[in-house]
Amino acid sequence: MGRTLASNQSLLVLILSQNNIGASGTFSLADGMKLNHSLKKLKISGNRIRNDGAISLAKALRTNRTLSALVVAGNKITYDGASALAGALAVNTTLSFLDLSANRIFVEVTNFRSSTAPKNA
Repeated sequence: MGRTLASNQSLLVLILSQNNIGASGTFSLADGMKLNHSLKKLKISGNRIRNDGAISLAKALRTNRTLSALVVAGNKITYDGASALAGALAVNTTLSFLDLSANRIFVEVTNFRSSTAPKNA
């Protein structure tokens, strides 16, 4: 999958939602994204890519200069994966839309706040 994406320079939109690609499939996609110069939108919602997949996408976003929309909704991504993606946005100037909805980011941040909040006496 990654090799095909890397060599295809005419594909503009790739939708692989609900295909159970997991983190390993995302590693391949991320490798392809590093060399692809045409893809504008990637939608991989509901694939259980988790943090490892999100981190691999973040690494690809640091070099990819064509992707403008990334949809990774419903992939069991937590704070670590979302943080990696946010860090990539600091150097990526082309991504203008990132959908992280229906992940586990809020739950993890809420749990962290609860555990660090001062206790009432």
